[in-house]
Amino acid sequence: MRVLTVTSLFPSRAAPSQGVFVLRRVQAMRAEGAVVRAIAPAPWVPPGPLPSRYARARAIPATEEIEGIPVRRPRYLMVPKIGMWFQDRAYARAIRRAVREEAERFRPDVIDVHYLYPDACAVARVAREVGLPFIASARGSDVKRLGRIPGIARRIRMALKGARGIVAMSRDLAEAMRGLCDGDVRVIPNGVDPAVFRPRDRVEARRALGLPVEGRRVVCVGAIDDVHGQDLLVEALAHGDAPRDVVLDFVGGGAAGALRRRAEALGVAGRVLLAGAVPPAQVPVWFAAADASAHAGRWAGSPNAVLESLACGTPCLASDLPEMREAIPTRDEGLLAARTPEAFARGLGAILAARAGPTRATRTWSDVGREVLAYFEERCGKAPLPA
Repeated sequence: MRVLTVTSLFPSRAAPSQGVFVLRRVQAMRAEGAVVRAIAPAPWVPPGPLPSRYARARAIPATEEIEGIPVRRPRYLMVPKIGMWFQDRAYARAIRRAVREEAERFRPDVIDVHYLYPDACAVARVAREVGLPFIASARGSDVKRLGRIPGIARRIRMALKGARGIVAMSRDLAEAMRGLCDGDVRVIPNGVDPAVFRPRDRVEARRALGLPVEGRRVVCVGAIDDVHGQDLLVEALAHGDAPRDVVLDFVGGGAAGALRRRAEALGVAGRVLLAGAVPPAQVPVWFAAADASAHAGRWAGSPNAVLESLACGTPCLASDLPEMREAIPTRDEGLLAARTPEAFARGLGAILAARAGPTRATRTWSDVGREVLAYFEERCGKAPLPA
């Protein structure tokens, strides 16, 4: 099967950690015999001095190859805040030429689009013009945040009417989509690479990262923003019910300055380490170095950081949300807490006192690749190419 993946969530040399889960799914499809090319639009950034996050976007090349996958990166106009309301139209204009050219030269059987807005809304316009079927994958905030904004929800509903199929990362996400689509929704959760995310010696992992060998540490992996809930973890650390000896390690880029100031204001800056964005290959070492991990997010389509932590044998404390209950079904693997500083403060003590159970069988990216291609074949009537 020939698959054209279209998504703004895709790694680049300038931002290697962005959308790694999409890359892993694409690679899993390739391993199952699919031929894949990608169009990964990037924001157009004007010349001149700008904050680092915009400078990184400007550094993304127009074309590149990521782990053997040819990637085209047309630019689209993205104006912060107000631009959200016309972003799907700007995105469609940006990808139109590239999709038409790939339709003629590559001749894909299906467009595999990730994220409902603006990506799927833009692809719905262009796919209709070139006569290609598309299958949309919902990822989380596109449903639980953007899907609750009336004007954008209306556009998502219109786009999904033209989709040949829809993939949701969890049962909870599929349920949340009931108001956005009437079509077929298939639940295909993300996977983990067990060769990368596996149990390791904690002392060796700490030495590899330059961390003290002694002491109790909890790691939080994810972009620092209001969705992933790092501010709540800092508030929990300062709560009277939290262990007084634990250090929180935050791994991920984003609003580190604001988080540092919050830790200083609460008097716990000495027990907070901001590691920043790290190469993807280093993430499993951080999980191995920790006594536990924590994820205080407001929502997650498929909580990758939780799944990866558990695959490393590191128990996880997570928000008590439906999608987290799917990821952490037993107390042997972790604990769930209400999204309050008090509940997470007590949860930190409980997760550090708990004895980790045996690591369960990991759902792999190979499982995901097989399921995705089978679904694409079912919805588009094409058989995968032989490996």
